[in-house]
Amino acid sequence: MYIAVPKGIAFFMLEHQHTFLKYLQLERRYSVHTIGAYRSDLDRFLSFIDEHHEGIALDEINRAIIRDWLISMVDDDYSPKSIARKLSCVQSFFKFLCQEGHMDTNPALHLRSPKQAKDIIRVLSLKEVNALFALDFPADFDGYRDQLMLDVLYSCGLRRSELLNLRWGDVHPDYIRVVGKGNKMRRVPITSRLYDLFEKFSSAYDSFSDKKNYIFVEIQEASIKPLNPRKLYQICVDYIGQVSSLTYRGPHLLRHSMATHLLDKGADLQVIKELLGHANLAATQIYTHTSVETLQRVYQLAHPRGH
Repeated sequence: MYIAVPKGIAFFMLEHQHTFLKYLQLERRYSVHTIGAYRSDLDRFLSFIDEHHEGIALDEINRAIIRDWLISMVDDDYSPKSIARKLSCVQSFFKFLCQEGHMDTNPALHLRSPKQAKDIIRVLSLKEVNALFALDFPADFDGYRDQLMLDVLYSCGLRRSELLNLRWGDVHPDYIRVVGKGNKMRRVPITSRLYDLFEKFSSAYDSFSDKKNYIFVEIQEASIKPLNPRKLYQICVDYIGQVSSLTYRGPHLLRHSMATHLLDKGADLQVIKELLGHANLAATQIYTHTSVETLQRVYQLAHPRGH
């Protein structure tokens, strides 16, 4: 995956990164593969610093900033194992900077990565989904865009980054082309109804529908920019909050709901895996949880004494 070359404080820290990696190679005798993983993880962290805290001084990097970085990875659907590895790398990096006298304290010390959730995944009910798409969306650019985004998230089960990276050239009458984790491309089928929504949005705003342009954008002072991930999150919270009282109402809720509803309707787990773009079946098996209502219905229908 391409990571932009950091600027500002992150660019200054590249020298520290180089020294740290040399230390791992010569003194800790880490393998080439391990050092490559450390380099990749640090590149991602420094890019986050550059994007969200450009110009910050080295000693101003604190626990809150690193915690925001961890949250951003959760939002981007990184596994707890992957997040734990990246956090460990950053903790080691700041420990090294402290040992070398570049920092007084390690801002990543005692931070913990998110643990694998053991609770049943919360999803929207079918009634809530129907209520969501029955809402009155404003008849303007933002309203048409928001309605289409929510529909694509639920109908196609996309991750946040996959949705925001969609371009007009990715849309076809019976499928959309999606670039997922590791730049893996997959085709996700769409209905004629959803394709008509794309067409409606495109024809209503021809100036935005160049095949090279992102589909989901925002207009700021007469300029067009790709939609900010935080703006997408807030849009989901605002609309879903009108039909559900669930605590988490972000984009991933619609992905979870889509997968769960497919499974409840008898879809094969392998098919759901391909639709979601999971690398292995184990990741999809989190959706094998079943609601109490579904369990009770199956029990009553199948058990000899269930009536």
